[in-house]
Amino acid sequence: MTTARSTKAEIEARVTEIYRLLLAGASRRDLFRFASERAGWNVTERMVERYAAAATKAITTSAAYDRDYQLGMAIEQLRNIYARSYAIQDFKTALNARRELNELLGLYAPRRIAMTDTDGKTQQFIAIIPQGPQDHATWSEQCKREREELDRQRATTSSIASGLHIDAMKQKVREQP
Repeated sequence: MTTARSTKAEIEARVTEIYRLLLAGASRRDLFRFASERAGWNVTERMVERYAAAATKAITTSAAYDRDYQLGMAIEQLRNIYARSYAIQDFKTALNARRELNELLGLYAPRRIAMTDTDGKTQQFIAIIPQGPQDHATWSEQCKREREELDRQRATTSSIASGLHIDAMKQKVREQP
């Protein structure tokens, strides 16, 4: 029994449908069930896997982006939302668009957070979180270095304290008759 081959347009439509299902969180089993039961594609599990591979490749490709272009698009889209909202007197949406734009551009003062240890006690370490378009990988590395430095200081402090405690105990033993 031979089956008719799918056209390029059919294959593209099927990959697009699988793409949408993957974005919605569908599993491989869900994809095959959809293809055989709901869509009636009359394809093998291997073909569904090929469609899924093509859709996965398209998803992966979308992760590569030009940061400057995306930043420019975000700024212009927010300006557009602001202008349209303001024009129809939807001030709540206009204000939200403006706030988002301000944050994107880093116009707000840096935020400060106190780091806590595992017991929930606040430490002396205060981190300033950058705002706006910055290199977050560098920021992450800086936070890691500062946390390691805090851990080193804490270890040094506890070893000095335990050393002082031991010295005090030795002194007490010497003083006893």
